[in-house]
Amino acid sequence: MTTPLVASLHAPADLVVQAWVRSIPGLVCDGVAGQLPSDENSWSANGFIVVPTIVGGAPESNMPVRRPVATIECWGTVPGSDRLPWSIPSQLAEQVIHGTFDRTTFGRSLAVQNGKVTYPSARVLSATCMSEPRRVFSDIGDYAGYLLDVRFYWVAAGEAVA
Repeated sequence: MTTPLVASLHAPADLVVQAWVRSIPGLVCDGVAGQLPSDENSWSANGFIVVPTIVGGAPESNMPVRRPVATIECWGTVPGSDRLPWSIPSQLAEQVIHGTFDRTTFGRSLAVQNGKVTYPSARVLSATCMSEPRRVFSDIGDYAGYLLDVRFYWVAAGEAVA
């Protein structure tokens, strides 16, 4: 009997970025994911960070190093109110920026998961802000948001970088 071939899993860049954001020392937020939770009460206290997609960058051509640029969305809400809590997403964006300055934590192994799927771990070698945080106004509910673009250099577990 022949065993069917199974493709190796490779960590998607957006999930690596989410794992890195979750690992920022001292980060205070109610969650990090690829989209906002439907229950805004679950993230109204400290806000929520979303990494919905990769917006640019390119893999290194001669080494297994990835170089994506991700837009990181920071959101805040006050359920049942028309007042937008701009300070919540603003401070989340600042926490991300300061996470890019923390050189002592780069290179650590990050667990990369999506639901029940576990991908090979990744090591973020550097993260650099490519923009200042900018306000975004949402049509969905009464959410306050800030966006910033961050460039990452990362490598999957077991990949050699010369």
